Parts: sequence; C-alpha cells; structure tokens
Amino acid sequence: MIKRHLAKIFTLAFLAGFLVYGLQNQDMFDALAKVSVIALLLVAAGRIAIFVSNGLFTKWTAEAFTRKLTTGEGIYVGILSAIGNFFGPLLGGASIRAVYLKKIHNVSYSHFTSMLMVYYLILFFINGLAVLVSLLWLPRTAQTNGLLLFFGLWLAGLLLLMIVRLPQRQKLHRLDKALAGKIIKIIYDVEHGWLLLLRNRRMLVKMFSLAILSYIASFFISLVEFRALDINIGLAALGLYTAVVVISILVSLTPGAIGIREAMLFLVASTIGVSNTQILQVAVIDRGVLFVLLLGLFAITRSRRLKKKFTAREIAV
Repeated sequence: MIKRHLAKIFTLAFLAGFLVYGLQNQDMFDALAKVSVIALLLVAAGRIAIFVSNGLFTKWTAEAFTRKLTTGEGIYVGILSAIGNFFGPLLGGASIRAVYLKKIHNVSYSHFTSMLMVYYLILFFINGLAVLVSLLWLPRTAQTNGLLLFFGLWLAGLLLLMIVRLPQRQKLHRLDKALAGKIIKIIYDVEHGWLLLLRNRRMLVKMFSLAILSYIASFFISLVEFRALDINIGLAALGLYTAVVVISILVSLTPGAIGIREAMLFLVASTIGVSNTQILQVAVIDRGVLFVLLLGLFAITRSRRLKKKFTAREIAV
C-alpha cells in the first residue's frame, strides 16, 4: 500500500516542506514579485521548444516502424505526454505516447519502449558530458572530485551500453525476476533500440540532434530564470545546473519530478555557487510557468476541432 502511494507521499512531503520554508523565509518571494512578464513568456517559449522536440521524437519513432506521422500530430502527442508527466502518475507521459502509437499507428509497445530507452541513453550521455565539461571549468570545491568520478563512471557505463553486445537473455533466466529482472529488461530494451538505430544512421543523427536541442532549450530556460531573478551565475555553473535538471527525470518518482529535482540540486548547490533559496525561487518560476502553460495547452487539445481531427484519423486507421 505504501509503495503504491509513494509518489504522492514524496510530493506532499516536499510541498509541506516548501510551505514551511516559505513561511519562515517570506523574503524569498520579494524577488519573485519583480519577475517581468517578458521573462515568463521566454520561459514558456523554451518549454514549447522542448514540447516540439518531444513531438519530433514521437514522429520519428512512429515513422521508423510504420507509415508517416505528421509533425502536428507528433507535437499533439508530445503535449499530451507532457501533461501526463506533470499531472499524472510515474511515467504517465510515456504511457500516453505508447498507447497512442499502438492504438493509432500499430507501433508495438516493445518497439516504442526500446526507442524511448535508447533516446534516454543518448540524452543522459549528452548531459553527462555537459556535467564533466562544466566541472572542469568551475572552481574546484570539496565536491568536485566526487562528482567527476561519479559522472566519469556514468559516461563509461553509458558507453558500455552502446558498444558491448549482451549475451542471449535466456542465459540470464535465473536473474530474470524481481528487481534484477526489471533492470535486465531495461538494459536489453536499450540494446534493442540501439541496434535499431545503428541500422538507421539517419535516425541516429536525428536522436542525437534532439538530445542536443533539448539541452540547449533547457539551458536557455535556466538562463532566463536566473537572469529574471537577478541572480549572478556563470555559464559553466549554468551548464551544470541544466544537466542536473535534465538528468533528474531518471528518478522522476513524483509528478514532474517535484521535489526530486530540487533535492538533487541542493546536493550540488555549493559547486554551482547558488543557495537553496535561489534554487527554490527558480523552481517556483519554472513550475509556475509550466503549470499555466500545460493548463492552456490542455484546454486547446480538448477543443472539439482538434479532437475531431484525431478521432477521424483513428477511425481511418
């Protein structure tokens, strides 16, 4: 029972902690009141760029296994996925995309899962690289060596997944149960997706391009948010901050990684050179803009005209 409601418990605990912290440090909201509308619009624009990136991933994944998918439809599904990630249960967004592609375009769950896992592999590789580059540029702290070691091993592990061929899964049947079984399944899904990409080099280039685009959009969002709060932060520190934000989706135990992302940023705050209060201030802007944007997009996706368009597509299929 507790495991079933773990995400809700984490979310409520973080929100309660944030409320208590906010009541004890009410001055943190003074800077938030001075944030310009232009800054909020720029953050929203960055978010939309990420939605487009996710939409292109959906489009290209479908096209790898079935007929053409329009860019508009891909973005539509990407928006539904973002709504599911923010308001829904763990991995709600991925489930929406998987069900949609299966029902409308007959893309099997295994094919979608494999492509999603390998995209995450590429995404985490790009961001892990960004962490190492940022750490080498930043002034050394007590955390630097530990972070360099951790992310060095992180990149080495990702590279191994890319280049090492795994034994047949049947040979690991004794381990294929409980937690070990789930981990083994993920690893084999990644390998399957990677082999599919290696057979389609054009798709491989597209996936790397999407991962880089996603990082650049996230970097832009973070830059605007810090500048809006008049917080001084260098490009290397911002690069580290952005990479940690993106990597936090790996442990998205709560809707939208609420609380999880902030906890990870607290751990490296001294290396980034920002305070916990500043991290929370940026989080308020980021979550607030995303919340309002998703509500607006949800209303648009529920419009009769848009629903009719995709219902007609479903009937045609």
